[in-house]
Amino acid sequence: MELAEQTETRRTGFTFAPEAGTDRMRRVINKTIPHEQLLEVANEVYSRGWRTVKLYFMIGQPTETDEDVQAIIDLVRAVHGIGRRHHGGGAGVRVGVSTFVPKPHTPFQWVGLADLETVRARQQILQRGLRAKG
Repeated sequence: MELAEQTETRRTGFTFAPEAGTDRMRRVINKTIPHEQLLEVANEVYSRGWRTVKLYFMIGQPTETDEDVQAIIDLVRAVHGIGRRHHGGGAGVRVGVSTFVPKPHTPFQWVGLADLETVRARQQILQRGLRAKG
């Protein structure tokens, strides 16, 4: 959180990209940030005056399940709950979700894209789960 202390005093939004909702999926994509640490960071950020946390995720990743997508919703709600403890109704969470696209020279370069039906189904899970006040 030393970086947070060095940023400008404007406290409108703090952005980080967990990329996946579960520890398992974050291990798959080699982004090993434990769930508890994500919540600790959110708590620290809100306690230092930020009112909005921005989270970025991907869907359609290799080995992803509907439960992994549901975990995105659960993580967003947990972060929002932390924000509400610090700022009440003034706390916010913004969520960005992209579809996984394999990149060259990575372990997933030969993995195909998730099919359109799967991506749309996962988008619907997110839309239903995240359409709530706040």
